[in-house]
Amino acid sequence: MRKFLLDTHIIVWFLSGDKRLNDNVEHSIRYFQDDYYVSIEALHEVVTLQRLGNKIDLNFSIEQIAEMLEIYNIKILPIDIKHLKVLEKLSVPKINSKEHHDPSDRIMIAQAIFEKMILISNDKKFPHYKDRGFNLLEN
Repeated sequence: MRKFLLDTHIIVWFLSGDKRLNDNVEHSIRYFQDDYYVSIEALHEVVTLQRLGNKIDLNFSIEQIAEMLEIYNIKILPIDIKHLKVLEKLSVPKINSKEHHDPSDRIMIAQAIFEKMILISNDKKFPHYKDRGFNLLEN
């Protein structure tokens, strides 16, 4: 079985039934075809953005989200010192003349590299990372 890490948009789209999620990805998660994980950082981002009332259209409490993750056997990946070691060495790509320093994006990329997971994302900045071991599946 392959291991996938779902970024923030992907987990929000999956939980909300958003049609922007690729049908193959949605089907694979629903029918337990691979191992799926979500970073605790993505959940932190969901809670923060919901609390701020912007950018995320998901009306579930963190408890409800955790229950749904359990139903679909999506495991929560904690942040560990080993991920931070990868983060220390992670490249900083320039995108439109600006360096990409988004801390949530960067820790999830570091986790995917260390854990040898394929990161599923819709983020147009992620393909700019050329780090060794970074595998990306674009939604």
